[in-house]
Amino acid sequence: MESLRERPWHCHARGEFIPLSKNGAWNVCRGWIQLSTIAVTGEERILGWFGTSAWLSTWLTVHSAHQAKALSDTVLVWYSRAEIENSPELCQSLLPQTGKQLRQIESLLATLKHKRVEDRLYQLLHLLKQEMGEPVAGGIRLAARLTHEDIANAIGTCRVTVTRTIGKLKQQGQIEIDPLGHLILRQIGMGYSTVKLGNG
Repeated sequence: MESLRERPWHCHARGEFIPLSKNGAWNVCRGWIQLSTIAVTGEERILGWFGTSAWLSTWLTVHSAHQAKALSDTVLVWYSRAEIENSPELCQSLLPQTGKQLRQIESLLATLKHKRVEDRLYQLLHLLKQEMGEPVAGGIRLAARLTHEDIANAIGTCRVTVTRTIGKLKQQGQIEIDPLGHLILRQIGMGYSTVKLGNG
């Protein structure tokens, strides 16, 4: 396979949208990307997050109404569909990532089975901890900086509710926000019995 250094690099700043095509796929070299789709109601629905080594393309999906947004400064390399189909090495690299994406979507759907927003948020933070958690002093830091709007779209609620619920978690000492705006999880993932997410 051709070295990544020999291919053109495509850079996108945080907040920029990345063009998707069925004619090929992006390979993520650095950064985090959020994939979402627009529901028939016009609401955005989060489908997952992609970090280093992940593959991103509408070629791999049934529907093409997806959008990809850089959550950080991102570096990508483009491969055409023909290149991938004719390269066993590229196919071998892509298949595990596709399976991981499907499992991530299943996990996101599982969060929506909970009626209480607090429980949905707990499940989402636990998923994010697994997907992009980085150990730091005092907890686990999420590598990508998510807005309250991003979180709300992932769990099917509004931004105001997410802001209020995160505020409660901060007061309880379960999470904090670092100077760059990244969430640091302190107790998330220890179980419902030790996480006080209720309204009381």
